[in-house]
Amino acid sequence: LVGAAFILHNHGAEPLDLALASVLVALVLCDVLIADYGFSLPFYHRWQRPHEEQGLHTATLAFLGSVIAYKLFVLPVALAAIAMLVYGDAAAALAGMWTGSGRRKRTLPRVGAMFLASAIIGWLVFGWIGMAMALVATLAECLVTRIDDALTIPLLAGLAGQLLVMFFL
Repeated sequence: LVGAAFILHNHGAEPLDLALASVLVALVLCDVLIADYGFSLPFYHRWQRPHEEQGLHTATLAFLGSVIAYKLFVLPVALAAIAMLVYGDAAAALAGMWTGSGRRKRTLPRVGAMFLASAIIGWLVFGWIGMAMALVATLAECLVTRIDDALTIPLLAGLAGQLLVMFFL
């Protein structure tokens, strides 16, 4: 985000869009090499889960969700949605590890950690609108199971925030 802000501030939107597109293409290319051709990329292999060997890596989906949020929503909404993915999802994962619930998403510690981290971010950015975004981000974390939450959290929380901004601000 800091790099993107630097490019946007110093060079404008077009170079930022080109940089984001280039990174996205590189990530998808890495995923294709892994899934279709069996390549083992050292920087991916550490964080790769078994299901990611057959398709898009969670990092690619997180980047894609973040880019889509940045392009579709007003900047404060996009930043809040992306931060909810980064910090809320990490808080939920840590709560799962600490309580022994592992990757099961629908446990009280995971849901509570996701909502708490997202609510803090939301409140700091938008007050009550951010709290509504936090609720949607938490629901995306615990209720959506077949689509990676790295994509659904920024898109659904961002959509909720954008709609609330449009209608109430």
